[in-house]
Order: sequence, then structure tokens, then C-alpha cells
Amino acid sequence: MQDFINDLKFPTDFLWGTSMSGYQAEGNNIHTDYYHLELEDMKKPADLQRFTEPSGVSSDHFNRYKEDFRLMKELGFRAHRTTFEWARLFPEKGKFDLHAADHYNRVIDSMLENGIRPFICLNHFTLPYWLYKEGGYENKDFLTYFLEYVSKLVSHIGDRVHDWVTLNEPNLIPFGAYLVKGMPPFKTSIAAFIRVYRLVLRMHAESNALIKSDNTTNRVGTAHAQLLTFPYRKNNPVDIFFSWLVDRLSNKAVFEFIKSGKFISPLGFGEKYNSGRHEIDFWGINYYRRTFLKGPKPIEALPGERTCDLGGASYPQGIYQSIVRAKKELNVPVYIMENGIGTSDDEWRIKYIYDHLAEVARAMNDGYHTEGYFYWSFLDNFEWLHGYKAKFGLVGFDNQTFERSVKKSAIFLKEIINHSCCSESEPITKNSLNGV
Repeated sequence: MQDFINDLKFPTDFLWGTSMSGYQAEGNNIHTDYYHLELEDMKKPADLQRFTEPSGVSSDHFNRYKEDFRLMKELGFRAHRTTFEWARLFPEKGKFDLHAADHYNRVIDSMLENGIRPFICLNHFTLPYWLYKEGGYENKDFLTYFLEYVSKLVSHIGDRVHDWVTLNEPNLIPFGAYLVKGMPPFKTSIAAFIRVYRLVLRMHAESNALIKSDNTTNRVGTAHAQLLTFPYRKNNPVDIFFSWLVDRLSNKAVFEFIKSGKFISPLGFGEKYNSGRHEIDFWGINYYRRTFLKGPKPIEALPGERTCDLGGASYPQGIYQSIVRAKKELNVPVYIMENGIGTSDDEWRIKYIYDHLAEVARAMNDGYHTEGYFYWSFLDNFEWLHGYKAKFGLVGFDNQTFERSVKKSAIFLKEIINHSCCSESEPITKNSLNGV
């Protein structure tokens, strides 16, 4: 293991990329549910507000995408996963916006011109506001509306995009929206949780089949929040049970649907969904930290551990454990689709990246091949309820001029990309950290 800590080597075909989402980076997504909910929230007394601040212009990636992709190229990235906003393409029910489609066509062209391979995600939590007002995920026609959007998107950019991500973190949608009140509509309902979870899995299967029908060579996967759970008190039966339950709901339910198309309990009774395509061509792991369960209460850090802006502690061994499990469960190509840390301490970000990549290299050395690593996020961006306080980006921006500023962590990752891919250059070692 020490050899890999002191000598990071990756295959020459290892794919280095970054991840973002349209809503969090574009800015001014005025037709999206979150945008309206943020503004409504700001009118409430401070102690009743869920959002720290509105998203507003964000990093203005919508207008500065060409500059951003040139910068990605300069930093050595060869892939980028992002989401195009459903609400831009369908700002009103049944009305497709050709101007928005033309914009996203130009975005894809710009990626390709800079040698960046697009991985396009169909949905990253947000919905058109008109659909939210009509019940959102609980609307009986939700799947029809979603597939209408997917069909239009694929028809406009499918000739140049061949890597598709059906959903970002499908497990967190029902959890956040219908259990823990962390996402719109901020409800707690076990019945709605189960219905929406089943809907989300169907969204994956049906959009997967649609994309494959457009071009059988398309690669379709998902980006999963692969939660790593442990009992807070090792021998406490209550903590052990809730750790098992959260793992079953957040991970096992998705793994089993992908493998067999079946809804396992408590989402169903093992019945199979016979429509669409549940199988995938690749699996994307979104990994940040591990979680302890003290009864039903999640704890993101042990006493004395340093925590990031969102409260979690770094646990790099977890990315190794996540890769091993994904390979054993699914036996398909695996990408680290999101990994990063929200902090203004860029030296800590450098250490975080290094420690996690060392664990990726260890997994590969142990026979668990990984196809690529996408850092979250390329830019500092809007972090949902937390606003702009959590700095995940390799690149910062001035919130008045929007001028980009490349952080030391971006240069460090560029050095890893340039010098550790089976080259004869000096390896990146712990001593190298001092010179970045």
C-alpha cells in the first residue's frame, strides 16, 4: 500500500474529468422549481428559511462556458459530466424551447472542440416549475413528461453525445424530498417515499431504453450516491439495524434493480419491472465521506475529526470500499463520477484529492479496475440549501466580475494527470505537496 501512496500511477487510458450540474453552475434558471422556491423562501423570517441564499447568477457558466471549457483543456481534463436543465428546454408544459436547445448544441460543440468528452446527465434534482406546481414527482403523468424531455434532448445532441447518465443520485431524490425534508417538496411520507423511489427507478429504465433505441452504441449509466454506512456504536443492535436499513434503501435497492429489474422490500415484493432497460453500461460512484447511524440519526464525523463546510469528515478508505462493492455487485465499468470537498482551505483539498486517488490506485492494483475520476466540482457553485459557502471548486470566481481564478488544487491535479499516467516522470509523492 505504501508504494501506491508514494507513487500514483494510472493507465494511459484512465479518463480524467470534472463534474457539475446545470442548475448549480449556469445561473438564472428562472423556470426551475428551486429558483422560485429560493426567492419565496427569502421572504420568510430568517428562522424559517430553508435556503441560505438564492442561486441568482451562480458562476454564470451559461454565458462563460467557452472560457470554462478552454480552461478545462488547459488543466488536462478530457471529460466532463454535466446536466442540461429540463426547465430551460420545457419552460412551459408541452412547449419546447428551440433557443435553449440551440444553446446546448453550442455547449456540446465547445466541449468537443476542446477535446472534452461529454457525459450528459438527464436530471440532477431540479424540475420545471410548472411541473412542480402540478405535484412534481407525485404527478401521475410525470414519467410521460420526463420522457418527452429526454426524447427532445437526445434528438438534438445525440449525434455527438454517446455517454449518458440517466439520473444523478436517484436514491437521494426520494430520501431528500420525502423522508428528511432536505429537498423540495420537503415532505415526510413513507408512502410517497416508496412511490417516488419506484418512479425514479422507472425513470432510469425508460430513459435508458430510449437512449439505446436512438443509437445502440450509446453507453448508458447512472451516478449513484453510494452511501457508506456504519453503526455509531459498533455493538449496539439499534445502530446496527439502522446502518443496515439505510444501506438497503440507499444502495441495495438500486443495485438489485439494475441487476434484475426487481423492486426489493420495502419498495416492493420482489416483482420485476418488465419495461425499459434496467441494465447499465457503466456505474458512476459519487463518494464524499462515510456516515454513522446512531439510531436513525446520521452522524458525519467522529469526535475530534476535522469537518468540511458541510459537516462531513474525510474518509479516503471509503472510496476503495465503494469501488470494491460496485465491482462485486454489478461487474460493469466503474467511474468515480463525483469526489470532492467543500472547503476554503485549498491545501486540505490537495490532501483530500491525493488521499482519495491513492485509494483508487490501490483498488486498481488489487484488481478492481476503475475507468476514470471526475472531480466535483470544476467551479465553485451553488450548493443547494447551503448556498455558496461550501467551496468545492478547483476554480473559483469573483461574484462581481465572474473572473475565474485557478486554485493550487487544480494545478496539483493537473500535475498528477500529466506525470502519473504511466510516464517516466518523477512520481507525485507526499513531498510534492509542499511545492504546490
